[in-house]
Amino acid sequence: MKLKIRSALIACTLILSLVGCSEDDGISSSGGGSSVSDGGAESAQYAGTYKGAMEVEYEGDGVDGDDTLATTIVIRDNGTVTMTIDGETVNGVINGNKLEIAFTVTESEDGITCVGNAVVKATVSGNSLSGPVSGDAECKLLLIEKNADLTGTLNASKV
Repeated sequence: MKLKIRSALIACTLILSLVGCSEDDGISSSGGGSSVSDGGAESAQYAGTYKGAMEVEYEGDGVDGDDTLATTIVIRDNGTVTMTIDGETVNGVINGNKLEIAFTVTESEDGITCVGNAVVKATVSGNSLSGPVSGDAECKLLLIEKNADLTGTLNASKV
């Protein structure tokens, strides 16, 4: 199963937004931005590029699936954060060594389409970045709606 990610607008606090879904593979950017509550000064020590994988699983009401997505996180000296998956970018927020990135997950298979909001809350420690992925989804088959929970992990290392 292939998950598709669409970016969501991030301000000092996390704002989750709903977006439509499509049947094509990959992800697309629908806008976004980021801000840093500490001005980036405290977060600058974590600047760099981190590469790894995000494992996402959804399950509930008779609907389940999973996917592993190659992920690149860039933390800049000014404290801005971006997460890139399949060439598309989602913006996030970093405060100290903790970052948050919200995105929308779309899954389409066998006539069932699931759309959900997810968030990564990761911590940078040394040359590693890791944390949980969580959220929820609404799945539809024609007029039948089912709910699913999104869970997973992001693990990346500084390159």
